[in-house]
Amino acid sequence: MPPKGKKGKSGMKKSKEKLEIIRPSEKETILQTELDNKVRELAEIKLRAQVSEEENHWLNEEAKKIRIKTVK
Repeated sequence: MPPKGKKGKSGMKKSKEKLEIIRPSEKETILQTELDNKVRELAEIKLRAQVSEEENHWLNEEAKKIRIKTVK
């Protein structure tokens, strides 16, 4: 059976290796920042599209009311 101290040391080495793998590189950080910006930009565009659709719906309803009034 291996000594207990040896098991602990190898466990420490593996955890250090995992920390190095988890840490993102400079390129990954830049790409993540760009992705975050694009996601934020997409959310803003979706919100503008939703507002435009609501305005369009309201304008169509108003146009419908005016058409009904002019037909009478």
